[in-house]
Amino acid sequence: MLKKIPVSKLKLGMTVCEINPHPKKFASSLFETIITHQSQLEQFQKTNIEYVHIKVRDKKHLKTVSLQSELKQAKTIKKDSIQIIKSFMNDIRLGKQVSIEYVTPLVSQIVQSIIRNEEALLTLIQLKNKDQYTYEHSLRTSVLLTVFAKQLGYNAEELNMFCMGGFLLDIGKAKVPLSILSKPSMLNAQELAAAQQHIKINYKLIEELAIDSETVIQIMTEHHERLDGSGYPCNKTSSKLSLAGQMAAIVDTYDACASDRVYKKATPPHKILQNFLYKQQLFDNSIVNIFIHCIGIYPISSFVSLSNGQLALVIGQTEKGLLYPNIRIIFDSVKRVYIDPIDIQLRSDADVPQIVGVEDPIKWGIDTYSFLINQ
Repeated sequence: MLKKIPVSKLKLGMTVCEINPHPKKFASSLFETIITHQSQLEQFQKTNIEYVHIKVRDKKHLKTVSLQSELKQAKTIKKDSIQIIKSFMNDIRLGKQVSIEYVTPLVSQIVQSIIRNEEALLTLIQLKNKDQYTYEHSLRTSVLLTVFAKQLGYNAEELNMFCMGGFLLDIGKAKVPLSILSKPSMLNAQELAAAQQHIKINYKLIEELAIDSETVIQIMTEHHERLDGSGYPCNKTSSKLSLAGQMAAIVDTYDACASDRVYKKATPPHKILQNFLYKQQLFDNSIVNIFIHCIGIYPISSFVSLSNGQLALVIGQTEKGLLYPNIRIIFDSVKRVYIDPIDIQLRSDADVPQIVGVEDPIKWGIDTYSFLINQ
């Protein structure tokens, strides 16, 4: 996890994780450096930087079970989640009485799975069905927000609130006409205005469901607000936005861009993260920085090319740093043939291949999702 500290508190041995304010190259703009010399401390102190994020190990957030073991439970959680959010939204659409207690047990299951091994659900939410976007988006935002909050060191009770907020983030869409939600093309101005009403509907549902968690309320009402006041519904600016609301805005935007829709193809994850950094007027770079360190420069399911000509799927992050995820090598781009999958942990050693780019699996005719779960 990351911890924000004043530059004056930096000490030898600490690992600093930061972002260049005006990155020219994405990968080189994020760095993790270990403070090993007094001269490095003096360099930081001479800059106008007041705070930095350092990497710390939090024993209560270490993985306690293997990925394969947790995947079994996570598959059930994902299946149940889609059914519950679909049923919950349908009941709201039909005007039936609903209770927050209906989703509370599931939220607890999601949080506990993430505490045991977050990579299980992070892997499964990459298996997407664009025809169920609204329901799957609720699950993905709840998982991503919980992992995000975990990175910031929140305890289990607090993680439940972030997870609940993500789960209910778009619940107001239950009152938006299905013809708009399922339209197979871009919305026109009138339809877009109608879709944006889901936030105002969220306000009403907060009262009806007697939601009293400040975190949940902030997530449900602020995830479309932006730092420069260009968001909606209240045109809040940076000084009026909560941390939870800004985290939700990043996660909501990230998943929307990373998902195939009927009218658009998904944007590669690393491109989305890069775009965040260039849109400082919309998203706080220091918070984006934490999100990137949370899911990696190359998030799970990224399809990457290696320095040896092989192609691989990112299957997890490591303590080695942002540039060195766990990968599954599946294809030889030189010989243009599949190879028996090989899992390796990248590192800076010269004898280990390095990531040199990101590929489009469709161009290669490769169904990467079939390699993501099956080993």
